[in-house]
Parts: sequence; C-alpha cells; structure tokens
Amino acid sequence: MEMRFGRGVRAVLSASFTVFTLMYIPQVLHGATMALTQVTAVDDTWITLIISLSCIFYTTLGGLKAVVWTDTVQGVLMIISTIVILVVGTTRAGGVIKVLSTASAGERLELFNFDPIPPCGLHAQKASMLLVTGIFFFGTISLLNGILITAEFLSCDPLTSGFIERADQIMPFFVVKVCGDIRGLPGLFLAGIVCAAMSSMSASLNTLSGTFYRDFVSRMFKEKPSDTTALFIIKSLVVIFGTIGTLGAFSVRSFGNLTMIIARTSGLTVGPAIGMFLLGLLFPWATNKGAVCGGLTSLFCTAWLTVTNAIYKLDGHFVYPTKPFSVDGCLHNFTAVALPVASDDSEVPYIYRITVFYNIPVGITITVVIGLLVSYLTGPNRLEDLNPDLFSPVIHRFFPQRKNQEYTQVPLGLCPLDKTTNLNGTQPEEELCNGRYRVNGHNVLVVRRVSKSGSINQLQK
Repeated sequence: MEMRFGRGVRAVLSASFTVFTLMYIPQVLHGATMALTQVTAVDDTWITLIISLSCIFYTTLGGLKAVVWTDTVQGVLMIISTIVILVVGTTRAGGVIKVLSTASAGERLELFNFDPIPPCGLHAQKASMLLVTGIFFFGTISLLNGILITAEFLSCDPLTSGFIERADQIMPFFVVKVCGDIRGLPGLFLAGIVCAAMSSMSASLNTLSGTFYRDFVSRMFKEKPSDTTALFIIKSLVVIFGTIGTLGAFSVRSFGNLTMIIARTSGLTVGPAIGMFLLGLLFPWATNKGAVCGGLTSLFCTAWLTVTNAIYKLDGHFVYPTKPFSVDGCLHNFTAVALPVASDDSEVPYIYRITVFYNIPVGITITVVIGLLVSYLTGPNRLEDLNPDLFSPVIHRFFPQRKNQEYTQVPLGLCPLDKTTNLNGTQPEEELCNGRYRVNGHNVLVVRRVSKSGSINQLQK
C-alpha cells in the first residue's frame, strides 16, 4: 500500500490494525474465561490473568518461533476437540438426519436469508461470518455445532430456563450436559478453548508489536537502531499491548453478547481497510488523497451507525425478533426469565435498525465510493505514470502497452568492436557505438548482428 498510495495510507492502515487488534485481544480472553468458569469453580479474574500472562511470557521470550510452534500444537487440539464434540453430540442426539430435521423444524436452516434486519439467531450469524471470511473448515464445524445445539435445546432453552446467564455460555453448557459423563471429554473441550484463546492472543501480540515498531516507532529515530535495541523495543511492546488487552478483558464483561461485540468492533476497522485495499488493487485512477478520505469517512460512518444502533437497542426502541424456542421439554424446576417484547420501531430510522453484521460491506462501499469521488475531484492518476505490477491482473488491459526492447546477454571475454571493424572483410551494416550496437536508441552489447533490413546474422571471427 505504501508503494501504491504512499506512507500516509500505510500509516492509516497500521493505526486501524492497531485499534482493531487491541479491541480483539480482550474479546478472545473473555471468551475463554467464560468457557472455563462454566465448568470450573475458579474465579474468572484468575483465569484471565493466567491465560494472558502465559501468552505474554512465551511470546516475549520466544518470539515468532515460539508463536509458530505453540500455534501449531494449539491448532491441532482445537481441531480435535471440535470434531470430537461434534461426533459425540450428533451420535447422542440420534444421528445426522434427526439433528437436521429438528433444526429445520425450528427454522434454523434458512441458508439464503439476507434480510438486513435479521430474525435469525446468533449462532447462525456467527457461522455466516466465519464462512464469509473464508475460514471454510472451522466455519462448517461451527455451523454444524450450532445446528447440533439447536436440536438439543429446541424444546428447553437453557437461557430462558435459567440454566445459563448469557448466551455465550451455551456451548460449554452443552458439552457438560451431553458429554459430561465421558471421562476426559470436557477437559479436551476446555483445552481447545484455551488453545484458541492463547494462539489468537500470541499471534496478535507478535504481529502487532512488529507492525507498530516498523510503522511508527522506528521512524522516530534519526538513525536506524541496532538489532539489540529493536528487539528490546519489540519485546517491550508485547508486554505493553498484552497488559492493555488483559485490562480490556475485565471491561468486556459488561458489553453484552460476545458475538455482537466482535461484529461491532470488526465493522469499525475491517470495512475501511478492505475498501482501501480494493481501491489500490482495482482502481488505478484512485489517488492517495481519495484513499485517505474514503477510509476516514467510512470509519466515521460505521462508528456512527454502530453507536447509534447500540443506543437505540439499549433504550428499548427496537428489538430484533428471535427464532421460535420453547421450555416445554425442561424436566426441572426453573425460574422463567422475562424476554424482550418486540416494540414499535417505526420511529427508529431504517438505517439504524440494520444489523451490525452488515457494517463491513457498508464500510467497504463507503470507502470505495468516497475514494473514487475525491480522486476525481482532486485529479485522478495518469495511467502512464503508474506501475501495472502494483495492480490486479484483471485491470492490466486498461494500461497503455509498453515498448518491447530486446537485450541479449554477452559471454565473458568478447572483444569490443569499433566503427572500423570489418566482419569477414566487409563493412558492417550496423551502427556501432564503442563496440556495442545501438538498438532503439539504447546502447546494448550483443552477440548477434541486426542488419538494417531486419535480418539477424551471427557475428563471425
């Protein structure tokens, strides 16, 4: 992006990445903490501190190598735990056919519902987010686990019946309820959750510290710092950012559902960043001024939509309708929880009722449109002045054709020719310059002779 637009756009993207990562780390820690507190008696504060301090410790000392190795082991545990839970849960629920039929009866298999004011549940939305971002494998596993949980609790909603306090606790509750009698399986699930949190946090800290040092800290020095100084600064940044993420994890608890938090924070920064990358790759007329203005405008608009949407929801001006569920199948006594009743939302503008899951495409659209408009008003780029290698191959056809020039290598030891040199006793037809041929206005040393008539002959001794 720096080669395409300049240092200013790179700084904007780096700042956006820094903000997003600092908001993402607390969410990862909070998710792992909720899962562990659901099945253990350990205080959530201690769980958060243990996970975060462990991550900061091995990321600081081991660097990229430690992050790669730990992420590899943790990734294997994540895959094994999710697949085992899916297989065991499906088997105990009566098989794949029964799970799918139960989920379909509960209207949880609406695959092509793109209503911007959604009636669907959080698990389906989370699965859709994962699928859209390209994580096909884990997206599919998450979707299947969501369908399995729906089939298990369709007739006895654990949130309404009071078995859990937050919707984010439904997966650990499902594992304990369905697979708790299998020795070691709840522990495997918890290991997968902790591994997911630690791998995400360590990778984020490692990437963020290196990016922040390269784009901001290193530019403060008049001379390039030594490797020892740079390493010390990067390790210090890991500790600082890890501490910020740990403190943020304690405040995330009061922000509501974890899936909605991730959707809101990612919509603020991911949309403008993707929009600026698309401007750089697909629109050669876009300038650096257009990219910066488009990204900042998109950031402001998505932040405004996100905050206003949250305010209207907290004030009770509108409530997203939910899928049907029941508590008729609950076998134990419970205290009913009052559910939000859909209110008259006619006074709320339609744009503020759009789900936050659409913030990313909205941010991309605003960035591209504003970026192209500002580029046109301030003077678009000339295609002749641009390097086609910086753009996607699909738009290379719009660039003017380059003049092809042939350069031929010369073997070592070839004696230079001058203007009086004869080849086989005849005057050469070519124009010679210090023993080199002048081809298309360039002095090129060649081993072949290009005659004025266009024929090519080998040089002879």
